[in-house]
Amino acid sequence: ADLLGGGLSRDPLHALNTTIRGEITHQVAVCLRETLDLLSDPIRESPERFDGKKKALYRNGVWFWIYHAHHADLDRHLDDLDSKPEDDIRVSPKSFDRFREDIGRYLILSSSKSSLEDPLCANSKDVADLFAFCFQLRRAVRGILSRVVGDSESVIRLRCSIWEAIFTRRLLWSFQYLKDRMSNFSTLILGPSGTGKDLVAEIIGKSQFIPFNPDTLRFEINPNRAYRAVNLAALTPTLIESELFGHLKGAFTGASSDRKGHLELCSPYGALFLDEIGDLSPEVQVKLLRVLQSREFYPLGGEKVLRFQGRILSATNRDIGEIVGNGQMREDFLYRIGANVIHVPSLAERFDQRPEEADLLLAHILIKVLGREDSEVYSDVRERIRRLLLDGYRWPGNVREFEQCIRSLLISSDFRPLVTEKEGDENLDHLYRRMDLGEAKLDEVLKIYCSRIVREEGTYRKAATKLGVDWRTIKKHIGSGKKEGTGR
Repeated sequence: ADLLGGGLSRDPLHALNTTIRGEITHQVAVCLRETLDLLSDPIRESPERFDGKKKALYRNGVWFWIYHAHHADLDRHLDDLDSKPEDDIRVSPKSFDRFREDIGRYLILSSSKSSLEDPLCANSKDVADLFAFCFQLRRAVRGILSRVVGDSESVIRLRCSIWEAIFTRRLLWSFQYLKDRMSNFSTLILGPSGTGKDLVAEIIGKSQFIPFNPDTLRFEINPNRAYRAVNLAALTPTLIESELFGHLKGAFTGASSDRKGHLELCSPYGALFLDEIGDLSPEVQVKLLRVLQSREFYPLGGEKVLRFQGRILSATNRDIGEIVGNGQMREDFLYRIGANVIHVPSLAERFDQRPEEADLLLAHILIKVLGREDSEVYSDVRERIRRLLLDGYRWPGNVREFEQCIRSLLISSDFRPLVTEKEGDENLDHLYRRMDLGEAKLDEVLKIYCSRIVREEGTYRKAATKLGVDWRTIKKHIGSGKKEGTGR
């Protein structure tokens, strides 16, 4: 019903994924095919008896059945992509011929009239686009369900948000009218450090619509190559501009040759992910704002206008209201990068909503780490993690810390949080008491305060940005307490 009507259920993937509701979906497809067999001759022989809505509903039913009937073939192409991620996918002639024949069984294959002109018709472009759309659906379904693990309310909302970022709330409407226009919709991903914002971006970036060429039996680009990612926090302002916009030889010291930037290299069917967008300088924001508004940019040292044709995805763990309020992020820039906003929940929020989610996440990570299921190891690690949960541990490092905890337990059967919220609060209380007594040392004050900011921000660089100093200064102050014997 979700697919035919274009609506959105509580978790829309359940309507499409045969691994979750396989038998139900199979039975629906069987009944649907029987119905289509009964309707195909009357509706094609006397189309005037059916109004536009009924024709569209019939066509949507054909599309759903086509997707279900061919998802096994599509999955084989995905398996090939997983085993050889850099290779182009070539569809077998028999596979695409079967796909086209099944469409011709229920719709009128036309040499000119398109599905938009008449829901009962499909020209060669319609057939190729539907094949590409079905492959896009399988990539999205597999990517979301295999990588966004959990059944808490916040994770269900997250899956819905990812789905909408790819297909909007109206699946078939977006296929008909927006499949080649989703690059106009930028997505901003928000959430604490370690929650998996980069994973969300990768799923969206690799699930864009990629046209299929029926003559060469190939897609326009490998989905893996269509996605590009840049960690802005790891680069200096000059390098950020060079990475994004590219440069000409001699544009700056060290520019010994021309270099294309990610904006130029990004495919029209791809996406560029800008991680840590909250750390971008206002000067670069202005340049990137122009790209978002006009799709035009200049490489460093160049005068020729270039065009960006892909989609912008970005992420930050910063407080958006705070960095806009203090001038670190331009308000107009925020509106451009945040046409669509996704909130990634903290692990504490997920476990508060559904403690059993820890078991699902544990099983998923163990298979990834070990390469197989192992019930004995699972039971042992699960018991140790349950003790942490019963003690009220809040997982400040989120999924990244949870995975590291599992690795530590596999190696040494022990996990000790590097810095806990409780330890940080005790340090502050101890510092306040010493300050009241006039006994606190300057290096002690700097160490504890800097440690608190690093814990909140996640990295030295982010803490340095918040405090307005160089990151090496932060690192020096945190280390100085240990040298003087004041650290724990």
